[in-house]
Amino acid sequence: MPITRDEFNKGRTRNTVKEQIEILLENNKDKAYTFQEISDYVFGKAKNFGEAILKVIANSLILENALYELIKEGKIEAKDVKTPYGKEVYYAWKLKNT
Repeated sequence: MPITRDEFNKGRTRNTVKEQIEILLENNKDKAYTFQEISDYVFGKAKNFGEAILKVIANSLILENALYELIKEGKIEAKDVKTPYGKEVYYAWKLKNT
């Protein structure tokens, strides 16, 4: 898989999943995201059925673990939020005063 010139110059490839989540939530402290929204940010939206299956596997193995680690480290928080469709878990950067 090709990498960008910036990645080449830095001597590294994309950020880890955990780092990508940190970047998203820290840079958007005034917002909270659902699991699916974070998944779409990290892995992109599936273009076909095969990608959708791989994304489900990646979500359950990688994304859930990264979110759990960030919560455990006290960097992000998760909260059940009532929506028109029922309760859904949202994730947000943990603010210092909370």
